[in-house]
Amino acid sequence: GENWFTIFTDLYPEDMSVINKDTILAVKSNGFNGGVYRTTNGGYNWHALGQVGGSGQPNIIYMFDKNLGFVIHNPNYSMRRTTNGGLNWTYITGEYFIGIQFIDSLTGWKCYDSIKKTTNGGLNWFTQQMPNIAHGFSNSNLSIINKDTVFLVGARFYTHPPLYKTTNGGLNWGYQIPDTTLTFYSFDFVEFSDRKHGWINPAGPSSILHTVTGGNDTTYYTGIKLVEEFTPKEYSLGQNYPNPFNPSTNIPFELKNGGYVTLRVYDITGRMVKELMNGRWGRGSYVCDFDGSGLSSGMYIYQLTVDNRQLGIKKMALVK
Repeated sequence: GENWFTIFTDLYPEDMSVINKDTILAVKSNGFNGGVYRTTNGGYNWHALGQVGGSGQPNIIYMFDKNLGFVIHNPNYSMRRTTNGGLNWTYITGEYFIGIQFIDSLTGWKCYDSIKKTTNGGLNWFTQQMPNIAHGFSNSNLSIINKDTVFLVGARFYTHPPLYKTTNGGLNWGYQIPDTTLTFYSFDFVEFSDRKHGWINPAGPSSILHTVTGGNDTTYYTGIKLVEEFTPKEYSLGQNYPNPFNPSTNIPFELKNGGYVTLRVYDITGRMVKELMNGRWGRGSYVCDFDGSGLSSGMYIYQLTVDNRQLGIKKMALVK
């Protein structure tokens, strides 16, 4: 990067993904000559792989290797997936991304309005739960170190956006608040070369944040854990354990498909005393922690709903 020279081209791509020193794929969304382009001589010559089909051409591309890749026209159209280097594309309906990275051909993460993970090469994605600290937070970029460690940045946490971090493949996410001595409203880019060395690019100020220690201490969110990534055959709400409990217990449940999930606890009169979940979740088997420290002894009821459909209700006993 000490010296750069211009390669003259009339392509004018909006985004590109470098596979090796010779092969690069690029995209442009122009309606007349938009689509996916490829060079095999380092950018000196480009040829069109064709339009990807459907409404609109892509303006963002990510290639994991010479075969597997994804494109999207952000923010209007669902993403498309290729497994043959961009020759053919298939819709992944209802999925979008701003940032996306894979650690191998099966496992990857992407961010848009949430952070999602795939374990089957991008065919299916499930939502991972983030700490509920960033009011109005929007994701912008992520960096994968290995199958366990992922960093995520975004915008709008008052004047100090968080850096999110997982060290167990996304089962739990924590957060850091980098450098509160500076004033900025978003992080646009993050890149870690290993667990300790990383860079963040804030929007606005002419500063780049750098760490050689993995950032500062991470506060981890442990309230809800994804136990299994398989697809359950049905929706189910399990019996809490231990039961009776004092003061905390675990509530297991399974989601056949993703949806808008609520998990609420009521006292015996029907008054809601705690809302444990309220948001979109992917399919899988989960365990939710419930802490009844501020409640009195007695019988309580917990209820699971998905997309406004009641899918389970059970009783539990708090004994102090």
